[in-house]
Amino acid sequence: MVVYCNGLLIFLFLLAAQRFHETYGFTSYPITTKKSCFQCSHLSVSSLEDHDESFLTSETTGKRANGAFREVMALIIARYGDECDCRRTKMYIYRAKELSITSVTGVLDFLEAFLPRESVQQLLIESPRILNKSVDSYLRPTADFLLNLWGEELFNQAMERNPQLLLTSGIGYNNKANPGSSKKKNLSVDNVLIETVDLSEAQLKKLRRQSPFVFSLAPNKIKEGIHYLCEILEPSGNPKRILRKMIMTNPNFLNLHVHTNLRPRVEYLTSTLQLSAKELPKLLKAGSVLALSVDQNLKPTLEYLKNDLLLDGNLKKCVLSHPALLALSLSNLQRKTNALNSISKGLASKVARRCPSVFSLSLDDNIYPTVEFLARVWGCQDDNTIIGAWLQEYPNVLTLSVEGNIQPTMNFFNRTGYTVLDDDWQLVKGNKRIPGRYIASSLFHRLLPRWHYCMKNDVPKPPLHIIVGSTDESFCQYLSLDIHQFALFQKEASPRLKFSSQFDTWLKTGRPIDI
Repeated sequence: MVVYCNGLLIFLFLLAAQRFHETYGFTSYPITTKKSCFQCSHLSVSSLEDHDESFLTSETTGKRANGAFREVMALIIARYGDECDCRRTKMYIYRAKELSITSVTGVLDFLEAFLPRESVQQLLIESPRILNKSVDSYLRPTADFLLNLWGEELFNQAMERNPQLLLTSGIGYNNKANPGSSKKKNLSVDNVLIETVDLSEAQLKKLRRQSPFVFSLAPNKIKEGIHYLCEILEPSGNPKRILRKMIMTNPNFLNLHVHTNLRPRVEYLTSTLQLSAKELPKLLKAGSVLALSVDQNLKPTLEYLKNDLLLDGNLKKCVLSHPALLALSLSNLQRKTNALNSISKGLASKVARRCPSVFSLSLDDNIYPTVEFLARVWGCQDDNTIIGAWLQEYPNVLTLSVEGNIQPTMNFFNRTGYTVLDDDWQLVKGNKRIPGRYIASSLFHRLLPRWHYCMKNDVPKPPLHIIVGSTDESFCQYLSLDIHQFALFQKEASPRLKFSSQFDTWLKTGRPIDI
């Protein structure tokens, strides 16, 4: 009786297994011998993956799997070699329900139009799902969007480096299979930006071109963040104008959540710097500050500024005058602190208090060349004590461009006799040094108009502090000149003198003329 029951159970099990295999397209096995039981039991998941050919010859898999699969694989291997005969590619093609030889040929022809053979081969191995993308409604619009965004040269470089960019979703294309979805989402984002901050159509177009990721964000998320920031920026008097500028210059903050990102950062900055309702908007205008983590960025940077640069009493003033300081890494700040202090002890702290924007300059491209040139025109290349003292007096001079500002101004002082420099811009011994504050004076709106007006009216050469440091009224009063006549001359002559000076510079150096 027991043997009979066991035999009946085995028979029912084998019958159910056969029905299962027949239903789901697997090879059917006869149920006549014990060997067939073992044949069926050995049909595990691993055997399905390792024996693809067994399914391809089965009558139950249908003609598509048996025919289309072989045709597609033969086409791919013929074009790109046996490297594409890999498990991932084969399994995807086999399981794809709507993959024809015609559509695959179209995709491959499209890819080969701008990608090298090796990149297409890599793409088929790593992301074979691209074969199932429509050329007209997906691949070509995406490629066109990226091409217009980056230009042909950058687009080709990006494609060779990462061809999977063609699979980017959410931007740059319209899905014809579902024509309303993408458009509706983009219009929602457009409407949110128009309604909340009055963004114009021209600004939307520019934003879509420069930061297309914005239009793939959730509209409600953008709206919530903008409303929160509008409340904070209200004391500024025009929060929408500030937000428009923030969105156009640094739209990354639109991707931040209010409760997990924006609010904690705003509260930390407010409490740490003791910001008033009117001071906070000044800090938030730099949208990059909102993207900084409290624990990883804001807290370590503020502690360094307070303790290492001795800015305890001036911390708020320093950060408000240059919020981008908070976005610098600690290693960046430390390198520049050490470099400035190597010139003069305490110079880094003085720079941070008087002109913190110096810390955003490159050491190699800006700070070092400027210090080296100033050392020459001040005649103190071998004496850091002198150059350190002059930089302490006016550290803002470090922000000036050597070629664009310092050289033209020092050329004026040299040619007019206020100082004497040799052909290598080296101060001739025994002559006066021009202070950094005077070097920063406007050459085209102050120095040149005053000098030429004096020459025009046969007025003796004015003292340095008069031609540089005095107001227009004091300048005219000291030299007994008519202030109204000088104002008219200054208005007429400034553009002409600027062009003449820049034209002379262009002939010597090739530097562009900006007017």
